[in-house]
Amino acid sequence: MATKINKDAFKNALLAIEYRADAKVAFDSLANTPMEYKIQFLELLEQNPKGVVEDFLNTVKIKYDEWLNPYDNDRFNNALHEARNLGPNAEKEFIRVIEVLGDSAQPTEILQKIQNKFKPIQLSPKDPLKTLITKHGCASSEELMKRLGIIYNSGVYVFNDKRHESFIEAAIEADLETPVSAEQINTDISEIFSSDQETINESSNNESPQQQKGFFSKLINGDYGLPKTYWLFGVLGNLLFIIPITLASAAKSLAILVLALLISVVYSLIVLVGIWRASDKYQGAKVWSVLAKIAVILGILQLLMNLILLGNI
Repeated sequence: MATKINKDAFKNALLAIEYRADAKVAFDSLANTPMEYKIQFLELLEQNPKGVVEDFLNTVKIKYDEWLNPYDNDRFNNALHEARNLGPNAEKEFIRVIEVLGDSAQPTEILQKIQNKFKPIQLSPKDPLKTLITKHGCASSEELMKRLGIIYNSGVYVFNDKRHESFIEAAIEADLETPVSAEQINTDISEIFSSDQETINESSNNESPQQQKGFFSKLINGDYGLPKTYWLFGVLGNLLFIIPITLASAAKSLAILVLALLISVVYSLIVLVGIWRASDKYQGAKVWSVLAKIAVILGILQLLMNLILLGNI
């Protein structure tokens, strides 16, 4: 997960935020959300900088609300909020316990045990830096610096526009103002345009499960986007099957013809599902989503005709 905003990846989005008042207001309204939700908003805006910003914001806020209150029971949600105040490890522990115990869990008792297990670490006057590194689950001071959102610039350490001569001073202040987790860093929009330090993304080795999915898994889930799924994998992909089917028919090779038709049917089914799901995710003009779904329905009818043809061979 990205801990900083990569300006090069969101050039169009950041330009829209700079010159569109509604985009800036929408982005600023996400200031108190974890970084991943700011990134999600920028991704939507990057894809369609002319789009309806309110729709992008609503999409992100729905996902944020699902993360903030994932349980139907308010007692569970309130206990989760308290666990989050103890740090990311306490939050993970609480979620895991609820997953294992289910509805039989007693959130108040679970929270009490988690509070005893993940007591806030008091800063030691002998080694405060080591204490902070341990508290935030970091392996080094460099990792702690990234996690707390501290920027090193021109010989000083900057946090929330305040300059500190030493890193430990900045880290202590950042720790006091970041009680929930390191991800909840309030990013000021002016800092995005001016800071030379905000270009850090985690490596591809730390990609999410969504990013690590295989080709067909992405295709059937519509992850390649509507234009690419429809034109590249749908239109062009299906046209490629005409060649082996035509050659097999001309050569009167029944085995090859049946195999080509069977592969074509399976591939078409995957693409049709992918187009339908991609149209649900499409953020552009609604008409394209509707037309794409009509094409899917027509494609299913064509697929049924191919299956009938395959059965009559």
